[in-house]
Amino acid sequence: MDFNRFMIKGKLSEGSFGVVYSGIDKETGEEIVMKICKEEDMNRIESNVMKLLNRKGIKNFPKLIYSGTMPKGPGLILQRFGYTLDYYLTEREDLFSYRTTI
Repeated sequence: MDFNRFMIKGKLSEGSFGVVYSGIDKETGEEIVMKICKEEDMNRIESNVMKLLNRKGIKNFPKLIYSGTMPKGPGLILQRFGYTLDYYLTEREDLFSYRTTI
């Protein structure tokens, strides 16, 4: 994989499983998300789930572009699929009322 084809725009979030960056695939112009996992086992599990969902044609899941070793560790490159959960929790509080989450 030629990682030079991806341009990182910025960090979206960081959690106990890793760091997520937004970026662009310079070859296709497609917005991507690059997730660098802290543990290789977690990366392998998430990658296998994403491959299965993509293979089955399940809707509303991002396309897996790459999974494996990356310059900063094990990770995934996925199609960007809308906003982050953090955006909805902080900017669109009306979407997560007690009533909408039950």
